[in-house]
Amino acid sequence: MEWTRRRTLACAVGIGTTALAGCLDDGPGRSLSETPTGSWQQVAHDAANTGVSAVTVPDRGTPAWENGDAWEIPPLVADDTVFSVATQVDALDARTGETRWSVDLDAETGDATAPAVTDDALILGVTGRVVAFAREDGEKLWETNIDGVAAGPATADPDDEVVLVPFRRREQGGLVALDVATGDTEWTAQLRVSLYSVPAAIREGRVYAAGYREDETSVLRRYSLDGGTQDWETELTEAETPPVVTSAGVFISDGGKLKRYDHAGANPEVLLDLTGEERTLRGIRALAVAEETAFVLSPDGLFAISVADGSRRWQASVEPLATADSICIGNKTVVVSVTSDEFDTRWPCVAAFDRADGSTRWYHSVGKSFDPTLGPTAIADGAVYFLSNTVDGVAALGDLPPKS
Repeated sequence: MEWTRRRTLACAVGIGTTALAGCLDDGPGRSLSETPTGSWQQVAHDAANTGVSAVTVPDRGTPAWENGDAWEIPPLVADDTVFSVATQVDALDARTGETRWSVDLDAETGDATAPAVTDDALILGVTGRVVAFAREDGEKLWETNIDGVAAGPATADPDDEVVLVPFRRREQGGLVALDVATGDTEWTAQLRVSLYSVPAAIREGRVYAAGYREDETSVLRRYSLDGGTQDWETELTEAETPPVVTSAGVFISDGGKLKRYDHAGANPEVLLDLTGEERTLRGIRALAVAEETAFVLSPDGLFAISVADGSRRWQASVEPLATADSICIGNKTVVVSVTSDEFDTRWPCVAAFDRADGSTRWYHSVGKSFDPTLGPTAIADGAVYFLSNTVDGVAALGDLPPKS
């Protein structure tokens, strides 16, 4: 997704009464029945970009609360707190949506990018700087000036020692690695990143990043986390998703093909090929990998693919949204923001599918307004959090009875 896309205003002056239904003044305001547990502390849940969390998605997707200032930066969840980020950071109670603290980023719309949440801090890139706030009360911990424009989500390593933030610069973009505790710059890797290929992934002391060389060739690289030394590079046709790294290898969408490499960047295998002569859109829009199954969101649908042999386990007939390139995998459920002819509405929906067979469990429409949009989601035990121009900031769905 384009992380600097400006929010579309859904409730503009002059829209009729019917179109206004579901906008801010008519939004839900209920607490979830229990405090959600679990965490979604980076854009793709973890440092490896797997998109997988060991949580139980609610059996129903009933609207609960909405709050915060976010409109394009995905929500994050850490224990009992949800973080909303736009020109300010809001820490919200995960059950009630009440604001715990709020800090101004002193930034323009679109300047900030998605943060990473560590045990102690929330760290994000802003144009010309990286800043860290205390998770508990929003106190500024440090700020580091960086030449360039923050170009994508931050990635914190599993040990909370290093955070990576991609930047664009006049001559050559790069990954900037900073010390989580102090904000000191550890190293910079020269790699021009795209909006589709960030964030970088970290696993077992190695950084996996997709981007471009100076000659515009699309590449996948591996660096050492300690020092940023480049270990290997392999050329791609066109990176369409960030890399995902598991014990089974390195996964990435390359020009409409889901590829898996070994951890040394060798022995590529094509697990799914969605290329076509008439295709004008990206062949694969989002990727998540859980155990022995890769989940792929594309204009051709939502797929579950065997990591072992590339066989298709199931396919759901859905269409991705331009503003929501993400997949959230829970214990038994896959959550995506899509439209589908299988639903009783063509409005954008937050939808939950059975992880085993792809059957639809529930969907929540964000229609009833002018040109509704949906952003990426985050999941926790008992809750799904999402963005839409039809709600106020972050909205929560849970297992609640319909509002009377």
